[in-house]
Amino acid sequence: MLKHCSYLFAAVLIVAVGSADAQSVIPEHRKWEISVVGGVSFLGDISGAPGIQYADGYLLGLRVSENRWRHLGFTLGYAFSNQPLTLTGLQGQASLGLSHSVHHVAYDIVLYPFDESYRLRPYGFFGPGVSIFRVGSNQAREDLGMSSPVKFAFNFGGGVKYLVLDRIAVGFEYRDAVSDIPRYALPGFNPSGRLHNSQISVAFHYQF
Repeated sequence: MLKHCSYLFAAVLIVAVGSADAQSVIPEHRKWEISVVGGVSFLGDISGAPGIQYADGYLLGLRVSENRWRHLGFTLGYAFSNQPLTLTGLQGQASLGLSHSVHHVAYDIVLYPFDESYRLRPYGFFGPGVSIFRVGSNQAREDLGMSSPVKFAFNFGGGVKYLVLDRIAVGFEYRDAVSDIPRYALPGFNPSGRLHNSQISVAFHYQF
């Protein structure tokens, strides 16, 4: 899936460069931006008894950004990732698969080394967030008494955006959301440490 995302971004960028050259667009990124995001999300496995294994999943998101100053902006975003989990080491059975998704809300401070006059604009970001680890409703969840925990997170990462046409840009981004490990109210499950939610995505930006 990661390879497919990379191929998609490369194809979009090639077409974008050709379109921009053909229309002689004057590069100028706008102050406000709405972004649609798609990609892949990864969660680290959690060892223990029971243990948790997360499947890689697709990622969909929406963001609103204000690039208030030449080298500084702010972004409020929401992302949904579908990441089924498997419980291992349960008493009386080898493993149990459950539907599971992560809802993540983030507010990021964005730093741009190049100002808005550059068509190709790399950036880095960091900020607080909230992750909701939602377990699908079924009898197995009810039998185990599992909850859908909410965890505060710290987001950081970087990416690049390229102005294709007036008001339209495409981008590629890596993001990590670090939170405490969710416990899901599982009996005997008391892990320590941090959980990394790595996300790799392609974005389409509309600027105004």
